[in-house]
Amino acid sequence: MWLSIAALAMVVTMVGVGGCSGDRAAKTETAGTGAESGLALRVEGLAEDVQTDLDSGAWAASAEKLRQLRASRDSTVLALRGARGAGGGDAGPSFGIGPPDPDAFSAAIQALEEAIARRDRLAGLMAANRVSRTLLPLLAAGPGRVPVAVSALDVAIRDVEYAAESGNWTAAAAMIDEADSVYAKVREHVAGKSPGLDATVRERIASLRWGLHAHDAHATRPAVDALLEDVDRIEATY
Repeated sequence: MWLSIAALAMVVTMVGVGGCSGDRAAKTETAGTGAESGLALRVEGLAEDVQTDLDSGAWAASAEKLRQLRASRDSTVLALRGARGAGGGDAGPSFGIGPPDPDAFSAAIQALEEAIARRDRLAGLMAANRVSRTLLPLLAAGPGRVPVAVSALDVAIRDVEYAAESGNWTAAAAMIDEADSVYAKVREHVAGKSPGLDATVRERIASLRWGLHAHDAHATRPAVDALLEDVDRIEATY
């Protein structure tokens, strides 16, 4: 059961975050009427944007995104607590996500802050993606134009790259399994809309799985980047 519309509207009003990417803002407007999912999309947009900044070494921009994430922390924790109390995230296990966890969200923000303070790019990327992962239950709780499985796919693919870069090949393999399982949730839709896109995604996931056996993080990055572009194409089919 969802939070009351009035309570959720108050949560969104409290967010006060800006600077999300144009694409993410557009998704927020069309994702549905649930205030929970609108909040999650805004904060997730910041988490994705800060990963772009961190990856390019744009530390000042990263710090600004962090400031906006910190400003949204209390309202997001409130929404996560409400979703947890209302039984939100029941579909989580089938999408590779857990129940709403406000403590995990706060811990991820803290880890991101610490990584930016010491200019640790990889630690920051991993923390920012954990922020995105903790928001998945909120996306699942509201009516959305794009299924939460698509966002979960994006998170899993990014985790493949970060695990590979850190040399944690076991975790990278587990994340590929997660990405494959999550994609299965939307594959029928994608194949119906674009058989070529479906074939490409399945081929790239299989190639990425095979490539991990070489334990070559440099080879993993182009495949991950291509798959993230495919995720954007999948979103466009909805």
